[in-house]
Amino acid sequence: MPSSPKKEQMARAILSILTIFCLIITYTAGSASAETYIFDCTARSQVRITQTTIISVSGLDPMTIPNGSKILYNASYPSSSNVNGYFISSSGVQINADPAPSSISGIMTDKYGNKYKQLAWDIDSNSSRSFDIVVTTGFYADIKGDLSPLSYEDTIGTSAYPEYRAPTDMVQSDAPAIINKKNVLLSGVTSQAEAVDRIMNFVKTSIPVDDPDVPKDALSSLSSSKGNCVNRAHLALALLRSAGIPARCVQGLVYGDEYTVSYTVDGGKGVTKITWGNGPHVWVEVYYPDEGAWVAYDPFMDKGFVDSRHVKLSIGKDDNPDDASTRGDVGMLYIDGASPSVTFTSDVSSSSLQDSISLRYKYTKQSPKGVFMIARELRSSLAPTPAPTLKPNNTTVTPTPSPVISLVPTTQPTIIPGDNAKHNVSGTIVDASTGASIQGATVVLDTVEISASQTGKFAFLYAVTNGSYVLSVSAPGYMTEKQVLMPNNADIDVKVKLVSLSNSTTPTPTAKPSPAPGILLALAALAGGMLLRRGRAP
Repeated sequence: MPSSPKKEQMARAILSILTIFCLIITYTAGSASAETYIFDCTARSQVRITQTTIISVSGLDPMTIPNGSKILYNASYPSSSNVNGYFISSSGVQINADPAPSSISGIMTDKYGNKYKQLAWDIDSNSSRSFDIVVTTGFYADIKGDLSPLSYEDTIGTSAYPEYRAPTDMVQSDAPAIINKKNVLLSGVTSQAEAVDRIMNFVKTSIPVDDPDVPKDALSSLSSSKGNCVNRAHLALALLRSAGIPARCVQGLVYGDEYTVSYTVDGGKGVTKITWGNGPHVWVEVYYPDEGAWVAYDPFMDKGFVDSRHVKLSIGKDDNPDDASTRGDVGMLYIDGASPSVTFTSDVSSSSLQDSISLRYKYTKQSPKGVFMIARELRSSLAPTPAPTLKPNNTTVTPTPSPVISLVPTTQPTIIPGDNAKHNVSGTIVDASTGASIQGATVVLDTVEISASQTGKFAFLYAVTNGSYVLSVSAPGYMTEKQVLMPNNADIDVKVKLVSLSNSTTPTPTAKPSPAPGILLALAALAGGMLLRRGRAP
């Protein structure tokens, strides 16, 4: 906090920065039971980021403002960070504001090492009661998410970083409910890597609903099972600290360029397309004392790293917008002698200069159930790598080497899982005359296309809500079969019988159905006979 004006002479406005993000995941194939996909290699991006923050002030009473009063805002000055699993180097930082500030400080640093510039505006009895301030920050970022395998054997417990093991108002790591939940989760666990993995799994499944209106502290997050990235971060921090594991909060941004990961599933290759929404975001970093290393985790999806769509801006003990002592000075607003209503909104745009994401699939871990996560290998937390036994279509898989994954261009519409999509669509494709399974058929649910497995099975997981959907199935040598599906608060399982062209005098050309309005498709997957139920939301 700056020395002038004095902190005790200021009334800090309520800082309601929306740290909400949207993650869009399109699954074009998936596993019947697997939940965490283990990769290695790196994801690197070079991008130009522009963040626009609108500070809306209302209810200011000019007649009560002392002479010489100011509005002070600490605008983040992006810099560099290098932790295990994540690296960012920022350059070319430009900060502008409208209206123009009366002064802009040089680069300042708070007690957490976060860098910022302080913008000041003069206010007096002639000031408006309500007004907006628009702050625009632009910079270049070189970002790398590192999934290289680790071999961490740390046991739980350390005397390092007591400030990141202590409770705060938002991270109640000493609360009985938090301690009890930690004891249940970590029963029998001695490895820190395994402890962190279990906690991240729990947080991911515990807060599947994106609800920005619930209280953001850890206890409320535990009891409500709702929230956004702030709730997930605070709950993860509380559980980690209650176990004596140092953990800190990261404030930053995500941007929405799509990328794709591929992996082995029963009957073929799974493909997941991932798009983070543009906006503020919060995640965590965990300290491993034996290595002296901080390791990045995003409780929503990334374990042991964060991908190159994350832009780190600052760290702190928590993300309490009303307490600079725990959150850090970045993003804080102060107004002399007044307490008006203040709200913040933030928008992020990006322009990619270079993007290289090529992740090598290694194997799959069967937890947590019902969700999708990506992880790097921390050998002490994971079972020994099994030899792959699943065979993609027309491919023989050998235990080594792991296949190099190539990107698959998307043809799907933008899809937000967990919003209204509730039910699964699955089925088996057979010859109408013989009843024999037909392998490799093309299955289209409205606009999304997948291939059936070698046993003629297919599944669109957690894909539809109530409404009308067109299912189209085609295979070489057969007539195309189309069915109208109408979910009625239940999953749908169908047997599709294809008629051989040799048995028909009026062949029907292969056709794709027109898109049905309102389809919200979360997952599309190849299934080996067993349908996985997933439940998730940003």
